Order: sequence, then structure tokens, then C-alpha cells
Amino acid sequence: MNEEVLAIREEVLGSGHPDVADALNNLATVMSALGDLEAARGLYERSLAVRKDAYGPDHPIVDHSMNNLAILLMDEARRRTGEARAWEWAGFISARTTC
Repeated sequence: MNEEVLAIREEVLGSGHPDVADALNNLATVMSALGDLEAARGLYERSLAVRKDAYGPDHPIVDHSMNNLAILLMDEARRRTGEARAWEWAGFISARTTC
């Protein structure tokens, strides 16, 4: 549904319209909740770029977009750290059980 809304808004309003940024942000939130952080990141970055162009860098809605992107980047970092620690732990357990 959100993808359809984005496509319609881009077609009708153009890719630089603030309503398109809203649709990008909403779709990014859904993708993040589904665990597709890479897709969410690209959408948040696009939303941020459109909002900066539309409102200027000092507008509160731009701050909101920057916050969403920052939270996602923190989630990505935690996931990478967690994966690394899981592999480290798996190696530790494997080494203990083969002794």
C-alpha cells in the first residue's frame, strides 16, 4: 500500500514534492519494522534530501528526518555488533565442545 502511495505521489506531484517525502518516510518506517534496514536507509535518505530541498536545512521536519535516519543507523550498528558477537560466541562454543 505505501509503495503504491509513493508511486502515485511521485507521478502526480513530482519526486521533489514534500508529500513525496512523507510517503518515502512512511515507507521507510515500514521497511525498518520489517527488518529491511538497507531499503529503509535509502528511503530515509531520499526523504531527508527532498525535505531539505523543500523546506531548507533548519526546518523542524528536516530534524525529524535526520532523527529517523540516525535511529536507523544506530539499529544497523547494533545489528552488526550483535551478529559479530554471535559468531564469536558460536566459535567459542564450538572450540569448547571439540576439546
